[in-house]
This record gives sequence, C-alpha cells and structure tokens, in this order.
Amino acid sequence: MRTIVGFGVVVAVALGFQAGLQAGGPALAADPQPLTLLHFNMAGATLNNGQYPIIGRIIREVQERRPDVISLNEVCDRQYAHLLIQLQAIGYPMVGYFQKSRTFVGTCVRLPDTRHVAGNAILVRGTLTADQGYIFTTGHVLQARESPSVSESRSVACVSAVLAAGGRSVKACSTHLAPKDSGQANPYAAPEAEARELARVFGPEAAAGPFLLLGDLNLLPGNAALNSLYPPAGAFSEVDQFRHCTAGSCGGPVQGGLPSHGEGKIDYTFVSRSHFTFAYQNVQMVDAGNCDSHACSDHRLFRSEVTLNQES
Repeated sequence: MRTIVGFGVVVAVALGFQAGLQAGGPALAADPQPLTLLHFNMAGATLNNGQYPIIGRIIREVQERRPDVISLNEVCDRQYAHLLIQLQAIGYPMVGYFQKSRTFVGTCVRLPDTRHVAGNAILVRGTLTADQGYIFTTGHVLQARESPSVSESRSVACVSAVLAAGGRSVKACSTHLAPKDSGQANPYAAPEAEARELARVFGPEAAAGPFLLLGDLNLLPGNAALNSLYPPAGAFSEVDQFRHCTAGSCGGPVQGGLPSHGEGKIDYTFVSRSHFTFAYQNVQMVDAGNCDSHACSDHRLFRSEVTLNQES
C-alpha cells in the first residue's frame, strides 16, 4: 500500500429519499451524502484493442452524469492514462488507481506505444488518502500485492478517499473475477472461490466503515457463492436487490437485478450495508452503443445512486 497524504440498508421510498437530500450548497459533514456511481466492463483489450474511442464514450457518460466513483474492468494501462488526461481536459478531474491483472496483454499494444498491460481501475472525485492492489493467486486466494506472476490474471484495485461530495472516508474497489470454465465439472468453481475471497478479505472492513465494491463477478445473482456478500450473511447489500419493490411496500432483498451482459446480471455494485442507503429501482443498465464500427463493449454501462450515511 502507498499512503498518499440494516439488515442494515434502509430502502428509501421516492418521497422520503428525495426529502432527505439537500437541494444545493455545501453539505455539512453530518448530512447524508448522495453519490453517483458508474461501473463498466469496457472490454478495453478484447473489443477495443487498446484504442481510445471507448474512452470518448466514457467521457460522454461523465459529462452527462458527473459520477463520484467510476469502476472499470478490462482497461489497458494506456487507456487509463488517456482517461485521466481527458477528464482533466473537460474540467472534471478525478483521481484513481490502476491495478494490472496480467503481465502482458498484446492487444493493448498500439505501436509506437509499447504499454502492454490490462487490469482494473477505480476513480473518485475527491482526495485520495491511500491505494492498494490485490492479486488472486492461481489457487484463487486474494493477496494484498500489486505484481501478478505470469500465470496470474485477476486483481482488485482499491482506493481510500474523502469524496468531493463531503463526509467520511470511503474505501472503493473494482474487481473482475475469473470466467466460467466449461471444461470443469463445476464451470463456476473459480469465480465462486474468488467471490468468497472478496467476502473474507473485505467483509470485516465493510462491517467497520463505508465500503464500495464494484465489478464483473462472472456469476449470476442466484449463485450460492454470492450469499457471502449479500445480506443477511454478508456485510454488503447490492444496489439492485429490491427490484420487486413498489412505492407503497418493499419486501426483503433478493439476489437479482437487471442484466448487465448477454448472460444476465454478472456485474455488481455492492455497498457496505451499515453505511449506505439507496432507493429501490435506482439502477440503469445502458447500452454503450458503438465505438467506431463495433460495439463499445459486450457489457452495459451500470449506473446507480447511493447515499452515504454520516451517523452510522
């Protein structure tokens, strides 16, 4: 780590949620802080070959929604660097951390630029206090280190920050778990093991303080391995777990939500359930459209909004 300087979720029905937010002006430290989140598996290498049009699409999303936190999967290091430059150029600078997942990804290379790694990135609008990279071993154990071996390919990128919206420090992480392997007796054994590792490593932190965990987990919501993250067993709630609510009533959470990919919902935004609230049906899955002559990604842009509670 490099140092740089409930069931806990209460679902707010539409009127109550809006009434609790201040209309304008600087927020007091004790006030709940609404946050706009964006997660996107941008297929930076596999579909976009390290090129920049996909970054232009993300910039347009930023200009439209002005997110406080952005999580990106499958981003080439050169694309991440370009994104930071473009955010500055539009007058919306963000700070973040890129964690490589592989030692070499040939489709990221765009000569004469020889940068050649891909991974996950987490960006925030605020002040970073620390960053940390994590690597999954080939045995799917999550370790706090920043350099993968040649045989390792999955990582987590994390930052701790005081967001520009105000309030207490938040830890935010972006991850992309192993894909299913149809050649195995249990095709989902690898992402299941890694999902349980997320709960083991980050669960205690999420119980203690505000925590955001976003990413492509390569698992459908009903998979039992995700029970370790969802309530009641896990320390997190997922922002789309109340799909069956109405303005008048809301039952308990369900492990489900809008599809983020052709296979269904495999992208998630988890929040520590003792520290955040969110309105029911607050999630949007948006087709990113085309980047030049091809689809920008095989995943949808995952938009959500949450509120950081200052008194929890």
